[in-house]
Amino acid sequence: TGPITGHLISQTIPGIVGVAAIMSIGLIDAYFIGMLGGDALAAISFIFPITIALASLGVGVMVGINSMVSRALGEGDTERAARRANFGIVFAIVAGLAIGFALYALIGPIFELMNAPDDVLPLIKLYMAPFALGYPLQIGIMGLSGVLRAQGEARRSSYINIAYAVANWILDPILITGAFGFEGYGISGAAYATAIGWAVGLLFGVAMVRQA
Repeated sequence: TGPITGHLISQTIPGIVGVAAIMSIGLIDAYFIGMLGGDALAAISFIFPITIALASLGVGVMVGINSMVSRALGEGDTERAARRANFGIVFAIVAGLAIGFALYALIGPIFELMNAPDDVLPLIKLYMAPFALGYPLQIGIMGLSGVLRAQGEARRSSYINIAYAVANWILDPILITGAFGFEGYGISGAAYATAIGWAVGLLFGVAMVRQA
């Protein structure tokens, strides 16, 4: 109910904020990884297209869940909406597990096809192994965001992205270059920070869905 323009604004602005938060992670990652040297930055340049493609898959899952749940709510069938939401989240996590394990098994062949240099490939593997195993968390976040957006809760959905981004901002300098006497893990630390950020976002998303 209410004016369409108001709904468009209320649904779009939180999405812009959430996307901006996620984009900031790439900038923070690049800054601290750049401290490790040129080879580490070269590795990230090969990794970037893969991570964008995987994020796009997650967006597809989110939009699908959004569509199915919102249509059930529009029909006034809250029980069907709840069933679709539960199935969608489970589907997202199962799909994430399948994709993540496949990516983990194919790290070498994928980046060899991309003509990654032999001296950069070990760095790519150091990053992609924890990234691939943590990927189900990312697509799980997308599933939860789809459920929230289906209910018109775009603001709560953006909170998930912000929580994930803040966790990355805090963890990147600690896990990549080290801090407080901790040496850091180098380029793999960036992947660990990302996976932990996803875990934080997932827990935050569950809380948001329970409150919606």
